[in-house]
Amino acid sequence: MSDSNVPARARGRIDRLLFGVGALGLMLTTVVMMYVVVMRYAFNKPPIWSEEVPKTLFVWLTFLCGGLATKWGLNVRVSFVVERLRPSVRYAIEVAMHLLVLVMLIVVCIYSLPMVQLHAQFPVLATGWPRSVLSLAIPVGCALMTWFQFGLLRRALRMYLDAREPAASG
Repeated sequence: MSDSNVPARARGRIDRLLFGVGALGLMLTTVVMMYVVVMRYAFNKPPIWSEEVPKTLFVWLTFLCGGLATKWGLNVRVSFVVERLRPSVRYAIEVAMHLLVLVMLIVVCIYSLPMVQLHAQFPVLATGWPRSVLSLAIPVGCALMTWFQFGLLRRALRMYLDAREPAASG
């Protein structure tokens, strides 16, 4: 099911939810880091979890917001040459690019699942959390990015087909 099969109202809610989670995660990471710094340098008593919790928050924040970056097309790409090509060629390259990104995301997601299972067996010493709390961000984030990448691929396919129609009828 692609992004366009979801009603616009639900898509807006999903975007707002991800944006809100990202904003909350950024604020929480900032507060935790400020607490850690104050405890370490002002009181010389850093919390035992001072490394693990900020790292976990940062990784989750990165992968969750990666989904929004994918949806909004904010990922880095070099388009200098591609923008100077005919529209049909440009859109064909874009379709190929989206397909390659999809394949990469699916491969990363599939290969990250055994890592999550392995990490579930071992706790983090500082917090007692299973290590999978950190590694679970990878398949969750890749699944989100894959979902949004399908929407980008569908849009690129539509643009490619629209760009080819005049040539086919002419």
